[in-house]
Amino acid sequence: MIQLTSKYRTVLKKSKVDKQVVSVWNVENTEMLQDCFACTDWTVFEDSCTNIDELTKSITEYIKFCENVTIKKKETIYFPNSKPWINEELREVLSLKLKAFKSRDKEALIKWEKKIKAVVRECKKQYKEKVELNIKTNPRNAWDGLEVMSGSKKKKAILNVDTDVKEYANKLNQFYARFDVHDFRNTTELKIKDILNGLVEGQDFVVQENDVRRELEKLNVRKACGPDGLSGRLLKSCYQELSGIFTILFNSNNFTRLPSTYLEND
Repeated sequence: MIQLTSKYRTVLKKSKVDKQVVSVWNVENTEMLQDCFACTDWTVFEDSCTNIDELTKSITEYIKFCENVTIKKKETIYFPNSKPWINEELREVLSLKLKAFKSRDKEALIKWEKKIKAVVRECKKQYKEKVELNIKTNPRNAWDGLEVMSGSKKKKAILNVDTDVKEYANKLNQFYARFDVHDFRNTTELKIKDILNGLVEGQDFVVQENDVRRELEKLNVRKACGPDGLSGRLLKSCYQELSGIFTILFNSNNFTRLPSTYLEND
């Protein structure tokens, strides 16, 4: 007897499980982080550092250290068939059904199958209410939720290349590698000099703390980190506690030169 297996493999089997380490931001952790920065004596950094680059790097590393200590991390596993409305209650019921199946308990298996249907309905209802709430508060998340509920898939963009493919690839390489070829620090310093030249003679360019606080509060937490590695969620959550020290950093060198930490990656 010859057993034949299909050459075709489903997408579920071909796709790999995605594991991501995410930060768990909640009210308790955020308040602990705010208290940590509020109790910090920032003058210790100012007295121990000799230049703006050393001061900026020390403060940045300290902020990262406080975040790593107070904000918990967890590993999240995403399966190819994972649905956003699946919660812990449904996972627990599914595991109980699996145990009943392995033990060949028919009565328990029927019981948990009925329970799963009820829990699935409740999970979908809760997810629908969450999407409806996001329509007023967060339209971006609302559209993402509607796409999941409707099962629609984003169409893949078709790239039409008018020129030669190799030439187009070289242009892309030159564009994305421009940071390795061109030194943008000179351009930044020239722009800063233009700003300073526009000031009245003898007048210093001073950044006010309320301006820094306002800009930190308006940060978009969905944006990626900058070269310093500080997340938008961190800066926005602790804008009141960090606005003072950032104001000192911006004014420490009379804004004539930006710290190297803000211009290049480690």
